[in-house]
Amino acid sequence: MKNEELVNYHGTQVVSWWVEKIEAAQKYPKYAINGTEFERVRYGSESVSYGAEERSCHDCAVVAGSYHVPSCDVEECPNCHEQAISCGCDYSAETSEIQAERLHVKKFRERKPLSFWDKLMGKK
Repeated sequence: MKNEELVNYHGTQVVSWWVEKIEAAQKYPKYAINGTEFERVRYGSESVSYGAEERSCHDCAVVAGSYHVPSCDVEECPNCHEQAISCGCDYSAETSEIQAERLHVKKFRERKPLSFWDKLMGKK
């Protein structure tokens, strides 16, 4: 993995490009779930406390009162109040920008490191 520049985002070290993801997430206050629009749950307003009054989100680094980055494991589904990344609600009506971001982050998180043999054989 290449060296990536770290920056301070409200007291948390993140890779420089992550700040853009956080800022983009703030532009989408609603999710379309099961054909109905729901106001997204802001960090610190979840039904379970994650310590927002003391620290930034442990997964996506947003601060209290901000919307989580799509695919954050802390984000609560505003429909069923379960973990948004794994609940059974139908998010297919989301805007294409949110869908693309959710898919991008999911693919990034699902990447598995190549084994020694994969690297040796030139697999990517």
